[in-house]
Amino acid sequence: MTGAGNGQLAVTAEMVARLLGEQCPELIGGRVLSSFRQGWDNTVFALGDDLLVRVPHHAIGGELALAEHRVLPGVAAVFAAAGVAVGAPVPVFVGMPSAAYPWRFSVVPWLPGTVAFDVPAQRRAEEARLLARALVALHRRGDAAAAPVNSYRTGHIGDRPPPDWVAARVAIEAAECHVADLEAAWSRWAGAPAWDRDPMAIHADVHAGNVLFGPLALIDWGDSTAGDPAVDLSAAWTVFEGDGTAAFVDEATRLGGYDADTWARARAWALRHAVLVAGGPDTALRRESPRVLRALLA
Repeated sequence: MTGAGNGQLAVTAEMVARLLGEQCPELIGGRVLSSFRQGWDNTVFALGDDLLVRVPHHAIGGELALAEHRVLPGVAAVFAAAGVAVGAPVPVFVGMPSAAYPWRFSVVPWLPGTVAFDVPAQRRAEEARLLARALVALHRRGDAAAAPVNSYRTGHIGDRPPPDWVAARVAIEAAECHVADLEAAWSRWAGAPAWDRDPMAIHADVHAGNVLFGPLALIDWGDSTAGDPAVDLSAAWTVFEGDGTAAFVDEATRLGGYDADTWARARAWALRHAVLVAGGPDTALRRESPRVLRALLA
């Protein structure tokens, strides 16, 4: 288990094949295991053309996997009850730690669709109302108190330190924004009154890397928790812009009754997200951050 002592683990196809052979050989059949994607928390392998194997590669990812496995079956039921045709990767198998691997992992269905990064803004706008309906349905589920705890995604956004504008300098320049304008916006939006009602069930990480279009699906539920719905409503800018933002805000407000303070906090969460990823590794998520900044200040 290379690197397991410091919370990091090099996940190989050989290791995953062994895990699958030991724990769920019936799923292998004639399927071929191949590399699919390296994410923030998981190394993902394709198992044939209809399944994915999500394997955490560090300790935090292992904790997030527990949350994901816990909430996804209920999420699918919520979407079905609300009549919203939004996919979610409910595991078909949850693997256990073994001598070869220290955390839980999962086998999930491969969901058709294109990640939002690769979908033009106008195409995204076509699904804005549907995503809004799905998130309102999630927020209304009745067992929020049983949701996993995630202090990183809860609490009042105004209690967090201002974003690191210096680290995001390249993205800010690419967006043709001015730091003074962003500072003023942060102060205004994060200064909105805190959510003062019971915490709601939230996905807590809705951005262009976790939404698929054609058909619509919402993936990566590891950060799910109970908190301020504004965290999810930040999708109005982290996923959409222009007509898409307007449609999302209109539909979510109509169905969820969210007030102006909630939308102000949603903007603050979106701004914090854009600046945070702008200072991170060179990924599609970072490359999306100038678009989010422009959408917020439009």
